[in-house]
Amino acid sequence: MRKKSLFLQPDLVTEGQFLDTFLRQDGPKAISALNFLQSMKVTPLNYGTKNFLDINLLAAWFNWAGTISIVDHGRTYLGRIYTPEENVQELETLARKLRFTTNPEGLECMLTGNGVAYTRLVSNVVSHVAEGDGKRHDTKASAGFDVPDYIRYLVSNIPYFSQSDQKKALEIIKGHVDILFKRKYKLGISSGKIRLPLQRSRYMARKLATHVLQMINTTYPLIGLNEDSIRIYPHATPNRFGIEIYFSMALMADASRHYNLIPR
Repeated sequence: MRKKSLFLQPDLVTEGQFLDTFLRQDGPKAISALNFLQSMKVTPLNYGTKNFLDINLLAAWFNWAGTISIVDHGRTYLGRIYTPEENVQELETLARKLRFTTNPEGLECMLTGNGVAYTRLVSNVVSHVAEGDGKRHDTKASAGFDVPDYIRYLVSNIPYFSQSDQKKALEIIKGHVDILFKRKYKLGISSGKIRLPLQRSRYMARKLATHVLQMINTTYPLIGLNEDSIRIYPHATPNRFGIEIYFSMALMADASRHYNLIPR
């Protein structure tokens, strides 16, 4: 069977799709933002784009630890990333690489300057974009939160890529998994868990948990997560379901021993 090529896949975001995030696609703000992204060689955005791994990390931060919201009747895109002290340095490093600035707001950082162009670009690949200020408690539940489509594509198709493309695909997926663990993994006395955003139905909760499980197992197969690791329960918030991926002591030991992923 002929192998698929990661670098021959369709663009994830075309220049036209980026411009569509502006009310005036030919306006000075749109053209200035596009010129900047072109100078950084990140548009059109695809798996072979220069700096794609950095764009992927930014998308991962937004997806697992942030929000993108459209306000002012579509004129403005706000990008916030939750950055407790232990994660600030990582975001600052990414900002230097991609030449954007941030404005700290408590435990969050707002992307500013060139960061607004990246926010619009990445809004096309993350799984949630909210209307409003992005601070509603259940924003991600309302938006049908999930693993981004481009990551799920890699997880599903990685066996059909060449060996070199598999290595690149794993690096891309790993960017999301590692940020997921940094922001969502909680260590208890006798167990650990990843708590995912609330969902509107048990079906959507199960779907999200399954996609996350597949993503983790593709990156770290020796941990051995399975369907028994998933816990879905009615949440105190009306019409919402909570999701936890549970790590027993044995799974935590495997994660630590094989990947140095979780402290014992």
